[in-house]
Amino acid sequence: MVVGYQDLLGNPGDVLTRISKFLTEAETSTAAWHDNEIFLSEIDGFHVRATAVREDIPHHISVLDQLLTRYETSPPSEMNVSNAPDEVIVSEFTKFYDADYYLNSYDVVAYSREEPHWIKFFNQVADRIVADIAPARMLDVGCAIGLLVENLRDRHVDARGLDVSEWALAQIPESIKAFCTLGSITDELEGQFDLITCIEVLEHLPRSMASSAISNLCRHTDTVLFSSTPDEFKDPTHLNVETPVFWSKLFVANGFLRDFDFDASFLAPQAILFRRSPMDITDVVGGYERVLRDVSTTLRASYQHAVEEHNLLSAQFNELNGRIEAENVRADFDELEARRSAEAIATANAFSDFEKRQYLLAKQLESVEAELRESKAHVEGILRTRFYRYTWPFRKYYFLRRTAKRVPEFVDPPMETGPTEPSYSLWLQTYDTLDESSRARLRGQVEALPEQPLISILLPVHNTPLQFLTEAIDSVRSQIYSNWELCIVDDCSTDPMIPEMMQQFAAFDSRIKCLRREENGHISAASNTALSMARGSWVACLDHDDRLAESALAHFAMTISNSPNAGLIYSDEDKISETGAREDPFFKPEFDPFLLLGQNYLCHLSMYRKDLIDQVGGFREGYEGSQDWDLALRVTEELTSEQVLHIPRVLYHWRVHPGSTAKSLSAKSYAAGSGERAVKDHLERAKADGDVIPLPASGWNRVKWHLPASPPMVSIVIPTRDGRLLSRCIESIRNRSTYPRIEIVVADNGSLRRETLEYLRVNESWLTVIRDESPFNYPEINNRAVARSSGEVICLLNDDTEVLGGDWLEEMVSQLLRPSVGAVGAKLYYSNGQVQHAGVIVGIGGVAGHLFRMSDRLSTGDHGRMQLPHALSAVTAACMVVRREAWDQIGGMDAVNLPVAFNDIDFCLRLREAGWKVVWTPFAELIHHESISRGPDTEGEQAIRFDAEIEYMKRRWGTALREDPAYSPNLTLINEHCDLAWPPRVPRI
Repeated sequence: MVVGYQDLLGNPGDVLTRISKFLTEAETSTAAWHDNEIFLSEIDGFHVRATAVREDIPHHISVLDQLLTRYETSPPSEMNVSNAPDEVIVSEFTKFYDADYYLNSYDVVAYSREEPHWIKFFNQVADRIVADIAPARMLDVGCAIGLLVENLRDRHVDARGLDVSEWALAQIPESIKAFCTLGSITDELEGQFDLITCIEVLEHLPRSMASSAISNLCRHTDTVLFSSTPDEFKDPTHLNVETPVFWSKLFVANGFLRDFDFDASFLAPQAILFRRSPMDITDVVGGYERVLRDVSTTLRASYQHAVEEHNLLSAQFNELNGRIEAENVRADFDELEARRSAEAIATANAFSDFEKRQYLLAKQLESVEAELRESKAHVEGILRTRFYRYTWPFRKYYFLRRTAKRVPEFVDPPMETGPTEPSYSLWLQTYDTLDESSRARLRGQVEALPEQPLISILLPVHNTPLQFLTEAIDSVRSQIYSNWELCIVDDCSTDPMIPEMMQQFAAFDSRIKCLRREENGHISAASNTALSMARGSWVACLDHDDRLAESALAHFAMTISNSPNAGLIYSDEDKISETGAREDPFFKPEFDPFLLLGQNYLCHLSMYRKDLIDQVGGFREGYEGSQDWDLALRVTEELTSEQVLHIPRVLYHWRVHPGSTAKSLSAKSYAAGSGERAVKDHLERAKADGDVIPLPASGWNRVKWHLPASPPMVSIVIPTRDGRLLSRCIESIRNRSTYPRIEIVVADNGSLRRETLEYLRVNESWLTVIRDESPFNYPEINNRAVARSSGEVICLLNDDTEVLGGDWLEEMVSQLLRPSVGAVGAKLYYSNGQVQHAGVIVGIGGVAGHLFRMSDRLSTGDHGRMQLPHALSAVTAACMVVRREAWDQIGGMDAVNLPVAFNDIDFCLRLREAGWKVVWTPFAELIHHESISRGPDTEGEQAIRFDAEIEYMKRRWGTALREDPAYSPNLTLINEHCDLAWPPRVPRI
């Protein structure tokens, strides 16, 4: 909506009514204006109250506010503004050219002397004026803060300035303030000038004053460099926005014509240079004809050039059609990938900020709830005291006037405050609780599936507490996904109520099938009996005292539909405490066959294609307690890693009670031995050479792989520059390592300390020392040293590490020799024994973080992760062994983009990209004497370099930094301790 100033003066009541109507009917409602910009209220004739509610409202809204406020305090009838002369109008409007106008009304940047945009702009304008016009004396009308005047005077031009804004002139430096005058373009100018510039000034004058203003300019010069916006209507101080044609006519009336040969576009697209010229129509026509001819000639030449280029490109296209198409597709793909990467980075940054805020809010809520519990306990303690009971009659009348100064003793002490971290129960309420709308959405999604597979749930039962069994069956019957069958097998329970209850459920729901075995055969036999009853194409097991989440089968059905080649699907799980509360969530990684050798982390809820279970022979008797681990190993042997899928949602609730392994492994002591046998059988089937060693009191196993009879040569590459711990590092390798074939290569990057140089010289007989005097570049130093080493295995090692166990290298190399493993990392400790490195998770802290950093040395980590070898996306190069074949394939470390930080992370990610696996083992232990308090470079050039490397990693790896397959999206990227994510990076239902 555009409102002219004259309209506002002539009929203010009507204009303001139309403004109000426009604001009411526009997309920005009156309420929205109240929240965001300005609140208009009470239309009474032409009276409108306008109240600014934000300091940072747009400038044009601020001006409108001032106008409306002026009309309310002084009605037009009293001001007689309709008859006000132009000079009064201009005088009124000069009040708007204040700090707010210059600092807030410009779309690009604030108009100030500190803005590089305007400094650069007027510097270029001054250069062009001096080069193309060369005035000796000039006047800048509307000089504002004097930037053009200052630049021209610096170029030895006698430049002067004129402006109506007292605020703008006050910003001019003392050195040129004497040359800039307060005044209007309507005032008679003094003296003659070689050039007058009038840049974006005349649109601020009423139309009736435009002609006299131009005449005033033309009386004092023969050359005017002129510009006025033709389309900026938003600024309320723009009283006369017109096209260049309008202004050219006014200049012609004063004997000035456009200089057709002068290109003034360096000032603005609409800028014109006017010169005094005799009104000879022949010259005018000649000028226009000359311009038209030049334009026509340029267009014709451009057209001819375009035709020639088109013909050339057509010939090339016809000759290399297939290749060009492929390149075009690749270019389009790269562009889309670049956009996707940029969007992913922006989204990741926003998500990280949001998670931090949510995390802090959750902590505050948890703290408030703890204080509330403490206050309730405090009050309850008071209420239970004899003092409180005995003084009740007095308090009724005196309201504790005599007892307010002393606090009675409490029966119970106050409750302890809540945990420092937000609780799992709060997380469940926030992110894992279905409401009716989410149930309806999920139900709609499964109903829309093209196929709805029949899912068979196997439920072996033996002397189950009836309440637990009822809850287990009800959890199946309450599933959102309805195409299931429940195969219940009673393994000869001694409780007669169990088969009776089973029959009642079967009679009530036709999807429930029941069978009672004649003799007790234990869990494997009962599971096989249930399996024989199953008609579904997919099979899952439910323990008789556990529960399924109501959305469990729906998520599995959707995953099956989206992944027709899948053979095994598993979900996350948690436990149900003896009080009925959910606790101890197990947020699992994507499928990891290395971790599966150490523990059955797939466990609950796992769903198998039935033909695969039949193919491997079902559940094996004799493996009770670990029959599902044995089944998982046998089934995954028939599958690729891509066919084993993970649903990162808690879909199974494992009950904790005295008879369950969820509470203690001792409840089923035979389970650990069954698990050990299952893993041994797997190694035999895979013809893998290793020993299975049970880990005490955990039910987990360590597989200690055997080295070949002739183990590969290991080249230990140690970069250093006056490393004060270098000798300790090398001596620990020499004295404590038992690996038979070692070559130590020291890459000396310009050491100067006498002790370092003397140590290397004395030990040159058994050390390979490479002198490298180039500037520090960690990847390049390693790349050069590796190129001169001879080992089939490369061990990158920091010079501040110290070997602890003698078989550290045997452990790492034996893991490395497993099929498709490209790199292996070790477990590193700080000097105080706390964990420094137990693997790297990409995405933590923005790029990468060390998992479980600062944890206790003997900690198990998150569900055993710190005690078991497993696959990761990256490990640190402070101690990393690499196959030379893999090193050569990806070209070593990136010395161009990552000279100092993140080069080992990038190296591991490129290994995985090339098809190699990265493994971390806790059974190779070293001390890394790195300072615990040392952080990233945050000052000077190091900070600039560090930030650049962060940005490169984000561009290069994009969403991979938020989708580490070794780390659940339900766990935070804020810290390294597997805390809950607020919110999880899992799509909401």
